[in-house]
Amino acid sequence: MCSGFFQELFKKHPYRASMEGNLAKNLASKRVALTTVGIHNNTWMPAYRNFAKNLKRHRVSLNAIYVNQLRWHAKVFILSTAKQPVFGIIGSSNITRRAFSVGTPFNREADVVLWDDGNSRICRAVAGVLDEIQDPHQVVRAHYPTELNQGLSEADRLRDLEREILSTPHKPLSY
Repeated sequence: MCSGFFQELFKKHPYRASMEGNLAKNLASKRVALTTVGIHNNTWMPAYRNFAKNLKRHRVSLNAIYVNQLRWHAKVFILSTAKQPVFGIIGSSNITRRAFSVGTPFNREADVVLWDDGNSRICRAVAGVLDEIQDPHQVVRAHYPTELNQGLSEADRLRDLEREILSTPHKPLSY
């Protein structure tokens, strides 16, 4: 999970992204091993540390790292099973109340979602989410033609993105 900003008890705002939708509890109960990557300056670092602390407090298996390059601006979530990417979100949404919450005002962000059509659990989960969307203008669904994407499958594309992110010079987050 990469973000430019993790909103977690930031300044005077009490919002905790780690608690939205019971994120921390769900990650811990499902025994998810999570790697978070943040780009941070001195202003945003306390919020990222708070996010990591809250995940650890809920016993999430966490590897928190940061990149100290202000030009790096990835917002990526990749879900892997047996170290194989099966689902990914790439876009402009940071880990904030306006991106995660169901309240208003909601960020009008542009995110691309890729998933492995061969994974029935992921397909059912995506179909369930798409069925809940009330406004048909919120989602554009398109086929991913491997032959038009340099022969790379969705999983290949996500694996390359993960490799690029984790090969960026980074440091462990102290929290």
